[in-house]
Amino acid sequence: MQFVGEASAKMILSGEHSVVYGYPALAMVADLKTEVIVTDKPTEYEQNSLMAEVWKIFYRHYADIPHQAYLQQITSTIPIGCGLGSSAALACASFRALAKFHKIHLSDSELINLVQESEKVAHGNPSGVDATTISLDATVVFRKDMQTGQYTHEVITNSVLKETPFLLIQSGSPTETTKDMVTLVRETNQSASDTVDSVLQRMGELTQTVIDEVKRGVFVPQRLTENERLLEELGVVGEQAKQMIHSIEAAGGFAKITGAGGCTSGSGILLVYHSQPEVITNLAIEKQWKVYR
Repeated sequence: MQFVGEASAKMILSGEHSVVYGYPALAMVADLKTEVIVTDKPTEYEQNSLMAEVWKIFYRHYADIPHQAYLQQITSTIPIGCGLGSSAALACASFRALAKFHKIHLSDSELINLVQESEKVAHGNPSGVDATTISLDATVVFRKDMQTGQYTHEVITNSVLKETPFLLIQSGSPTETTKDMVTLVRETNQSASDTVDSVLQRMGELTQTVIDEVKRGVFVPQRLTENERLLEELGVVGEQAKQMIHSIEAAGGFAKITGAGGCTSGSGILLVYHSQPEVITNLAIEKQWKVYR
């Protein structure tokens, strides 16, 4: 028999990097999916190192299960290593499939904890925003308490962001990992603390403004630009992404990176809004950019 688990990609509307320092982040899911199929019969599907760890984590948590499921297939439309939470989505889809196979009910908190544990394997010391947003499959206000290390989240139930016609544009896969970019900001913070602390604080305040607006059912596209400029001040946006964003702005659009970023080549996926999406679609055709709706 086959058992299927599915998970969505995540996008950060505001607060990447500042979320690592205790400020809030606002994240949402995207219409890009990862699907994992498990079966009760041995297969020839070879697990990569992350999937092998996912299996170990699940069966370590449920050690009394008498037999093991086998990975049969992975399909995904989520670009890897581009700020959309591909590793968390892969883990989440796997845990959902394994839970179905073993007839285990996973609560939201159990699923988040399992995915977060797998994210530590993938990224070292992740904030938890990917695991939380993707596990809940929702728009989420996320915050880490710097005193206790505990995560808190709040789900926003209105549909304002779901009804907003965002586009995702590939600026190029970063050479750096998420861990590299978080380390870059941390090391810069230690050597020039006043400057970086100020940027992180302003990003935190901007994010809270965005959260308050979205809770009222309002999306203000200019916030994307404001957030992008702060990310550029942090030094996590490469020249290639900056040029693309400037072209989008010149066409009347708004854009920002939606992840940890990247400096030396691409900076991952750009989150883009224009009141007339076809303007950006046409620009992307002209520039030969890869676009996801």
